[in-house]
Amino acid sequence: MSSAGVDNGAASQSARNLFSATRWRPVVDSISVLLSFAIGLTLPLICMKSAFGAVEGGIGVRMVPCDILVLLTLLVFLVAKTLRIRLSWLFYLLAIVFSMLVATVRHAYTQDALQLCALECVALVVAGLYWVVGYNAGRSTRCFRFMLLGLVLSMFVEFVVVFHDYVFANSKWFIDRHLFRVRGTFRRNGQLGCYAFAMFGLTATFSGYYLRKKYINILFVAGALSSVFMVFASSRRTALLAVLIWALCLVVFAIAKNPKYRLHIGCAVLAIVISMAALLSCGSDRAFFAMRRFDHFTRLLANPDSFPFMQFKVAVASFGDWFPLGLGVGAGRLLNKGTEFHNAYIALSYELGIFGVIAFFALLLDSLSLWTNYCKVKKRQISYVIYACFLASVMFFMVHNRAHRDRSMMLFVGLFSGVGSLALSKKNKAGGG
Repeated sequence: MSSAGVDNGAASQSARNLFSATRWRPVVDSISVLLSFAIGLTLPLICMKSAFGAVEGGIGVRMVPCDILVLLTLLVFLVAKTLRIRLSWLFYLLAIVFSMLVATVRHAYTQDALQLCALECVALVVAGLYWVVGYNAGRSTRCFRFMLLGLVLSMFVEFVVVFHDYVFANSKWFIDRHLFRVRGTFRRNGQLGCYAFAMFGLTATFSGYYLRKKYINILFVAGALSSVFMVFASSRRTALLAVLIWALCLVVFAIAKNPKYRLHIGCAVLAIVISMAALLSCGSDRAFFAMRRFDHFTRLLANPDSFPFMQFKVAVASFGDWFPLGLGVGAGRLLNKGTEFHNAYIALSYELGIFGVIAFFALLLDSLSLWTNYCKVKKRQISYVIYACFLASVMFFMVHNRAHRDRSMMLFVGLFSGVGSLALSKKNKAGGG
């Protein structure tokens, strides 16, 4: 009897060892690292069809490979019991859920309206999940490095595609419906512009972080300049102006903060100015098309009946309806003659209410605070100055872009938050010890 008992006990212990979290932890960690790398590689792969086509259909049609990888990665983090989120993100998620409830109550009588609200809610939640996966990847040194490697590799591949379609306009690999504009592997040139602007912020920030490592620094500087070219090729005026605002903020704040970085900052800003000047004056129709776009932009600002002003008029006219709780996700397209608000401030206020505006900007400020703490620990002050200037330029960029719904932007904000959070937790542990 005792022998049988010993055998049963040994078998039970063996089974526990087989399914223990510790035994499988290295495998789970390796899977999460590979998935993080895959997310970085596939982030720009939104539409691989050569011909341009509008997106029609439900949620399944709008899913892209990177969305599936994000869900799988979150599942792996959950299984490994390493999934972490911050109160700022929960606050933002609560604002989205509350807005969905508001939309359901207001538009319960229309099935099409409910479907539109559901699609918009899913888009916001999925973008929020990109923040979560970026945050958790940033909290793991290996996941962060491999995700960053994948992002940089895919960015240079995307640059090759964009460069080809811009230079060889008659034999584009990916056709855009607008003349002289490039969309790359995205559905629309606006998505390429937002991705390129976000990649510019990522590479510029890390060029400051790796300032003392010559070759890595050169790699990120090259990435920043490549991203500026992609912004130009997508012909997004707001993004181009946002890059110039970033450069101006960097000159003002970084030099005032620490004069010893004057040479590095001057070189970086000079490189951007020269590259943009070269693009605008190269004498081609495509280059002058960008100038015509800016000319058209100034005329829009002078016309009170233009679309930018119409957004404000709709928001002001219905102020009593949407303030302070909002009209619910998707309401902007329903009540703005079928066209969604391009201004992120109006979209957030109109659909998510003041609660949503506060929640989203709390997410950005939390990211800046965490990255600042990380750079202070690592003594990389110039890097957090670059990131702060980038977030300042994002504020301008959102005047004509829904950055809160963009996958790339949310992923990068989460990534910086995660890296900063990891450093802060290590610092607190060291202080407690």
